[in-house]
Amino acid sequence: MPSCLITGQPMREPVVAGDGHTYERNAITRWLQQSDISPLTGAKLPHKELVPNYLLISALSNAADATSSPAKPSTASATQFRI
Repeated sequence: MPSCLITGQPMREPVVAGDGHTYERNAITRWLQQSDISPLTGAKLPHKELVPNYLLISALSNAADATSSPAKPSTASATQFRI
């Protein structure tokens, strides 16, 4: 599970900040209340908007589903062709 660059803790609600990096929403929100500087690069952020990282959210959801559900039998059938 990916870790937040600020807290080092696993991310549950990953968002992309103005520096293009992904952080846990709560951690970067607290950071942005006190600073307009990227916690990773040290550069001034062009904006303080946060956008959900849907790709990472989807990957985290799929990983959670895979580890919490029992293995499903394959639905593909093995068909042999004879010539």
